[in-house]
Amino acid sequence: MGKPIPIKIFPQISVDSGNYAFLEDSQNNTHFVISSLLHVMSSKLPIGSVPPTQISFSEDKENPICDRMSGRIILTVDPSTWNQLTYQLSHEMCHRVIPNEVVKNLRWLEESICELSSYFFLPALTKYLRGNKRILKMAKSNRPYYPEFKKYVSSNRKKAKHMDLSSFASETPSGELQLLINNCELREKNAYIATSLLPVFSKYPRTWHAVPFLCDLSPDLSLEASLKEWIELSPEECRTGLRKIAKIFGIELPQK
Repeated sequence: MGKPIPIKIFPQISVDSGNYAFLEDSQNNTHFVISSLLHVMSSKLPIGSVPPTQISFSEDKENPICDRMSGRIILTVDPSTWNQLTYQLSHEMCHRVIPNEVVKNLRWLEESICELSSYFFLPALTKYLRGNKRILKMAKSNRPYYPEFKKYVSSNRKKAKHMDLSSFASETPSGELQLLINNCELREKNAYIATSLLPVFSKYPRTWHAVPFLCDLSPDLSLEASLKEWIELSPEECRTGLRKIAKIFGIELPQK
């Protein structure tokens, strides 16, 4: 491990410089990108209240992870590859704002919402940096870098594999839903669910306030019962969005 460099606006979050000497400079462009992303995310998610968290880089590992027990987020990317870095970090930071483990039968939903986090916040990062006084440049062409975040998401979303999400309303999980319960990280399916949820979170952005409550849901409930419980536990401003999410899965939840 290298020297931990705190993020100025969120000092409980730090970047482990590791083998990258340039990361020891808190004014480095990579720190600026990380700080900018967390700032953008904090408008919708409680980034400022997450427990102490260290972000590190390991190009040898296969997949990025968020380890709640150790408080570490490990990204599997060169820290100078900003579009991929922010894609991974927005996903893992979404996991981090959920305080505890989500029950096994709903981890596919957690994974899909964390995928959605990248789809939602990287275009927002492009918009934010487009108007920022500090202009990032492409290494070779010297062109502005800010469009690359949105472009990366547009390309990544193409992996989505179509599913009939209305079939998830069944009392007994089967088919696609059972596959996801057995393996929550089926990325083509996560991407399709994330893409399907994106219009809801875009139209009702306060729905993000419900995400930390995913870990409070009871185990072994049907999806309908889980969504009802999620609405009951979440702040009132989230409830319209959560009902729209239920409808995507073929579930009509009554107004209260």
